[in-house]
Amino acid sequence: MNIWTLRVLGLWPKGDESYEPGLYALHAAILLVVFLLGHLFFQAANIYFIRDNLEAITGTIYVLLMEILVVFKVFYVAKNMDMLKQLLKTLESDLFQPKSAEQKALIESSVYFWRIIYQLLLIMCCGCNLFWALFPLLDKTAGERRLPFLAWYPYNTTTSPLYEITYVYQIVSAGFFTTVHVNVDALVTAITVFNASQFDILIDNLRNLHVLTDSTGINDKLINCIEHHKQTLSYAEKCNKFLKWILLVQFFIFTISIGISMFELTLVSGSRLILLCEIYFSVGASFERVLVALGIRICHNLADIDVLLVWK
Repeated sequence: MNIWTLRVLGLWPKGDESYEPGLYALHAAILLVVFLLGHLFFQAANIYFIRDNLEAITGTIYVLLMEILVVFKVFYVAKNMDMLKQLLKTLESDLFQPKSAEQKALIESSVYFWRIIYQLLLIMCCGCNLFWALFPLLDKTAGERRLPFLAWYPYNTTTSPLYEITYVYQIVSAGFFTTVHVNVDALVTAITVFNASQFDILIDNLRNLHVLTDSTGINDKLINCIEHHKQTLSYAEKCNKFLKWILLVQFFIFTISIGISMFELTLVSGSRLILLCEIYFSVGASFERVLVALGIRICHNLADIDVLLVWK
């Protein structure tokens, strides 16, 4: 489901190759330029026209930061597509496959954990999109033909049918942004979770060294464990190399976004639905990602410690 969605969004070329000239590259370019860069450009251009409105500028910058993060992830994934596909291909090798029912259960628990994360992110994504789509219609300013996002366009957006077309364009663009964001994060999480599960498989292999078969002796099983350990550490190093910039930029932008949300609290009086929803989704999304990162890190460390104890 995750790979299929990325392929539809133009972020996953078929096969083991990266982007090559062809219909799929054209499909990806059109989607990214129209719904990603176009939506970002129109909002950024509007900052000039609202430069005297501090509240409007802070709200626009808040949204732009999240969209810039998505744009960065898209181009980073596209640039490192070969490395990303090689990481997934490595997981399909025989050395990384479960060899027993217990090991299959370990993998299935990891897959279940990842699916829960993916579903939570999708629910938050749908809730955020629904809020942006309905708020201008349910707000007290509905008669003013307000758009979901503050943006500049080279035409009058308050007249029909330009208002309706622009409204739909903004909602589709917002849906594209959030869907890309969720699926890229889900893919990154899947790679890291499966990497952590390899240590569980390795520990299980070490604990069952004494279980011999007619075709495999203890020396062969020990050599296989050593090779598995080396390959798992190598895979973890490649994962860290791929993830470091994504995590750094994401943490940096989330920190600024939460700071902007706190600053907006000083500019308004009373309860503002849009502000509360912005804070909820920004803090909720960042909190979920922090939990995921900490959980994966803990699993990795515990598994690594267990491996060292077994060797000793």
